[in-house]
Amino acid sequence: MQQAERWQEADNPLAEMFVMCGQAPHSRTTGIRIGGIVAFGILVGTLLLSFLPRWHGLACPILLIYHVHCPGCGITRSLVELWRGHFWLSFRYHPFGFLVFVICVMLIVGGLLDGRSERASAQVRLTASRLLNPRVVVPVACLLIAVWFTRLLLEVNHNTLFRW
Repeated sequence: MQQAERWQEADNPLAEMFVMCGQAPHSRTTGIRIGGIVAFGILVGTLLLSFLPRWHGLACPILLIYHVHCPGCGITRSLVELWRGHFWLSFRYHPFGFLVFVICVMLIVGGLLDGRSERASAQVRLTASRLLNPRVVVPVACLLIAVWFTRLLLEVNHNTLFRW
């Protein structure tokens, strides 16, 4: 429990949730490195997909089950088109594709820098805690939902601005 108390004192918005669940991460460094590994996998996977000439995207499980596009539909294709250099098409697949790309790069850099030096680790942790702050997460989530509703409304009206 001593490690959980130290983590809670670190002014991390997720600390309280982990302590309430009776869990505390072994270290923030491990979480940041895992995030970097996952982000690396996402970027490498979409880079490899960008070399396939006729790739049309993965089937969204929500679309297959409920026959409605989810808020994240098109992000993979958006990242693939970013790798191909088709920025407008990337935006048309999903307006948040570029943001996801930047966040993945930040996670990779954070995972590589964390633990290298005390100053770099402190900066990575500070940036992560600022990005995970509810004052950032809630508006971004609301914007994602607003973009999703806009895309659905445009699709119903047969507008071809966005592609799924």
